[in-house]
Amino acid sequence: MGENGVVRRANNLYVGVDGVTRSILQGFNAVGSARRQFFGRLDDINYVELRLSEIDVQSVNSSGDYTGQVGNTLTVANQYGDISISGLTFRVTCNTIGKGINLRGRFNAYFQDGREYDLSNLTSWNLKYGASVSFAVSWVFSFTRSSSGSGAWHGDGHWAVNCCGGAPDVDHVDTYGSGTFYPNISDNDFRLYSAIDTSNVSITTYSEMTLPSYITIDGHSIPLVVSNQLT
Repeated sequence: MGENGVVRRANNLYVGVDGVTRSILQGFNAVGSARRQFFGRLDDINYVELRLSEIDVQSVNSSGDYTGQVGNTLTVANQYGDISISGLTFRVTCNTIGKGINLRGRFNAYFQDGREYDLSNLTSWNLKYGASVSFAVSWVFSFTRSSSGSGAWHGDGHWAVNCCGGAPDVDHVDTYGSGTFYPNISDNDFRLYSAIDTSNVSITTYSEMTLPSYITIDGHSIPLVVSNQLT
């Protein structure tokens, strides 16, 4: 809009309807016989946050089935493995037979006027957005034995990498695997899981996920930040 001879960008637009002030999601005007958008639905998204808030340490049997919770703190997780966060790379390591460690979080989009939505809600037509959201996720699975031990080695473990409805297209990894996938944004969840079901020697398994610095929302590059609330 023009103000004192200067054109300035207008954000956080509001309009009064029936005595209530509501925010404007998008604006259009008529140019010739065509309708064109001049104000985007999501132009005022400030950033997307991954909020890490949950740890779950489990007991598992030799088939990898859940048999009970051991604890839900970093202190407990560090007794059976390790949780490492370096920038936008996250790793969950387990080095104890019969245990599994979960790291969970959720993605939220923050607008300049303080509004906050689950990232998956931006793709929903129910909220009048129906936005396109895309980003790539790199993953690594690793399962390694110690150099000690003799005879035939027998062992197994489980891994999981889930991000906004996406996961690696692999059934099992015996030693090491890596790749990239693109979440379909059908949900809002972040999860890394590593477990050792059974082994006759000392082993270590880990799952790792690396996220990009920016997420593309309706063609705009939106910063991705991490809020570590783990205790």
